[in-house]
Amino acid sequence: MNTEKMIKILKYARAEIKSGREQFICLAIKDYPHGKDTEPNYLVRWIGSMLDGSYVLEDWLGKHYVTPFGRGNTQGHYRKLRKTRVNWIDWMINELKEGR
Repeated sequence: MNTEKMIKILKYARAEIKSGREQFICLAIKDYPHGKDTEPNYLVRWIGSMLDGSYVLEDWLGKHYVTPFGRGNTQGHYRKLRKTRVNWIDWMINELKEGR
């Protein structure tokens, strides 16, 4: 896998999540124009393995932690969840940069 390309894709997804144009990381990754590149599929599988059977980050948080900002359809809830997703993407970028 091309690490630099994966970082570029994650940065694209980060911008999409942070701006609110996209809610879910995997959908933002799939929106990245990639042609026949395999990096987006690799990233989606990597995220799926980290979610450990949960469908989305919010479900994973609910299984493993007391969700720090509760659940619900409020703007505050979605804003905090978006921030959590951005932080997770930053973590993934750092993992790739460090070769883990």
